[in-house]
Amino acid sequence: MRVSIETTQGWQLVEQIQTVGPLASRDLVVPFTVPGTTSSGPIRLKLETGFMFWEVDYAAVDFSADAPVHIEKLTPHSARDEQGRDQRTALATTDSHYLAQTHPGTEVALRYRTASTPTPDHMVLLLSCIRVATTSTSATTKAYPT
Repeated sequence: MRVSIETTQGWQLVEQIQTVGPLASRDLVVPFTVPGTTSSGPIRLKLETGFMFWEVDYAAVDFSADAPVHIEKLTPHSARDEQGRDQRTALATTDSHYLAQTHPGTEVALRYRTASTPTPDHMVLLLSCIRVATTSTSATTKAYPT
């Protein structure tokens, strides 16, 4: 999907987002700054995608000030596949094994422990992934590949 903003010189690309597979669902945040070359009227954003590649349920823009952020990097406390096998070693480092889940129904459930006590209205969890390449997704956590 391509996200663009309209300027006085035409449409300017903000972000190009890759798909993650036929069954994957995810929430996305696309940060952008309003260029000085926009008109004084309303901001116009454009989403472009191939037919039925994306289903957009909701789009919004937030102009509130940035809040202070505490970052805590976590490693999985548990990473069990659909057969109960520990997959922490397989996920611990960057390697060339990007499509280790080759058939539908495979999954790895990740669990994390944190030192802080989060509350639902003050916690955001972001997973930073080198690559996500699966044929099915049943995780409740959304991943945005970086």
